[in-house]
Amino acid sequence: MARRRIVAWWRTRLGYAPLHMAAAAGDVEALHACCRHGRGARQFEVAEPSGGATPLLIAAAGGHLDAVRYLLAQQARYEARNGCGDTALHVAGRKGHFDIARCLLAAGGSAQLELENNDGKTPLDLAAGNGHSK
Repeated sequence: MARRRIVAWWRTRLGYAPLHMAAAAGDVEALHACCRHGRGARQFEVAEPSGGATPLLIAAAGGHLDAVRYLLAQQARYEARNGCGDTALHVAGRKGHFDIARCLLAAGGSAQLELENNDGKTPLDLAAGNGHSK
C-alpha cells in the first residue's frame, strides 16, 4: 500500500496553506497532521495572502476554541499580527468570542489588552465598539 504524505507547506493557487484551511475549519485533527508533517514552529508565522492572518488569527476569527488551544500548545505566537495590526485577541474581541479571548489572555497575560492595532484600537475597544460587553 502506498504511504500518503501531507505536504503541509504546499499552497493553493491563491496562496493558502493546508494549515490555514484547517484553522479556518477548526479541524484539530487536520491541524495536528499539518504540524506533524510541517516545518516546526516557523509554520505558524506563515500568513495567508489576502490579509496577513496567521493560522491562530484565522482560528480565533472563526470561533474555533479547540483549534486555538491546539495552536497555542504548538507554540503559535499569540502576539502575531495581521496586515491591520490586529492580534488574535483583537479579532476575538471584535467577534465577541469571549471563550477564545480568555484562552489567549491565559496564554499571554493581560498586557495584550493594551496592544493597539493600526487604527489605534485595543481589543477592548473593538469588543465594546461591536456591542460585546461581557
